[in-house]
Amino acid sequence: MDTLRGGICFQSRDTMSWVQKAVRLSPVGRGCHLVSGEVMDTLRGELKKVKCGTLNLFLVTREASLTINENCDATVRVDMLGAMDRIAPSSYMSSLFPPSLSIPIYKGEPVLGTWQGVYLCNWSKRKQEHVIHASIFSSEQARYSTQVLSAPARGCHHITNDRLTSDISGIGQSKHELCQFFICHTSAAICVNTLGENVGTKMEKSLNSIVPESWNREFFRHTYEGDDDMPGHVKSSLVGVSVGVPVVNGSLSFGPNQGFYLVEPRNTGGWGTKRDHK
Repeated sequence: MDTLRGGICFQSRDTMSWVQKAVRLSPVGRGCHLVSGEVMDTLRGELKKVKCGTLNLFLVTREASLTINENCDATVRVDMLGAMDRIAPSSYMSSLFPPSLSIPIYKGEPVLGTWQGVYLCNWSKRKQEHVIHASIFSSEQARYSTQVLSAPARGCHHITNDRLTSDISGIGQSKHELCQFFICHTSAAICVNTLGENVGTKMEKSLNSIVPESWNREFFRHTYEGDDDMPGHVKSSLVGVSVGVPVVNGSLSFGPNQGFYLVEPRNTGGWGTKRDHK
């Protein structure tokens, strides 16, 4: 079960508060580096003033990306680089892992899962300084909610609009709103894709082909929880953990053939989760 920290809802009638700040990170060489502490410490004064809002991080350095994944075992970061080296050339990696992240803020703290951390991925062979432009926006009318989505099995599962918004209080009170959904897990993901009978099955098959479990016997070090462990971490970063959806006239503004998907790459849902996702 993953907990979907969804329902950061901003309304069109709100008076928004905006703060922007540049975060200069220590120079690092090629690899995936955990930078949560460095980033959040720099923004601590601005974050603590926010009751409910969103933090957007945008990396302005070329040949580099941001992603969210495990903050504990360093072998995850080593394996992440090894996997990406096999998936795509370095020049394409910053498109597969985008330069931007959006993280909910609640009661002055970024809403990250227990094991989640922000990674700076430097794909360049050069050691270089990295700059992140941080934008914090909030509103007194913004609302925060938590809900739990249960994946019935490993795979990519369509979540209906009614289920997605069932625990979001006050949605539709304004003509125009924005909902940010964020999943607090390091080996699960959320995304928007085409609706269709076999879409989830094809997504699962494609992800398994992109990140094969055979890599556990070739180079992965983070193999403590079985063959689906490290591949799940890579799939989470490839698909993403955050989705923003406009609310128009009281409803999530998906296209006629679009839907929200919960991606569960694990056979058992990961350590301590049992496929229940927040």
